[in-house]
Amino acid sequence: MRVWDVMRCVDYGMQREDADHQHLHLIGKGRAGLWCLYAAALDSRIKSLACVDSLLSYRSLTQVDRYLYGADVFVPGILQQLDLPQVAAALSPRPLTLLAPRNPMKERVSMSAADEEYRWTGDFYELSGAKNKFRIDCSETTSNPGDQYIRLLEAARAQ
Repeated sequence: MRVWDVMRCVDYGMQREDADHQHLHLIGKGRAGLWCLYAAALDSRIKSLACVDSLLSYRSLTQVDRYLYGADVFVPGILQQLDLPQVAAALSPRPLTLLAPRNPMKERVSMSAADEEYRWTGDFYELSGAKNKFRIDCSETTSNPGDQYIRLLEAARAQ
């Protein structure tokens, strides 16, 4: 339902006369990052996406005995078909940034853990000729979120 809500927001944005229909960029934070990821995989009108503070993968939830995510992030039977790295690859060649992905306890993951989890996605982007359009950033930031989001949108628009 939340993915549907995101897609209806895209519909609304595309109906507005004052909108730039060629450059629709999304930023999803936390659970909304997951909703936006699925929406972008389904809707090519979304030209780029940044997922901020979002779950690293469903697989990561299966490797621990406890987690802080609620039932609203689960998709029944999803791992029998795919995981978030495969959904992310579906965006290629559009720009995708994963900013500060989170583990099951909602803690920031290391760059090496994120790279390992999304190796498949990076390889897919590379094979599709869009290697530079997939980025993971796990670094600590001291800037305010608004400035950070503006930089993300400017970078996406430049690509």
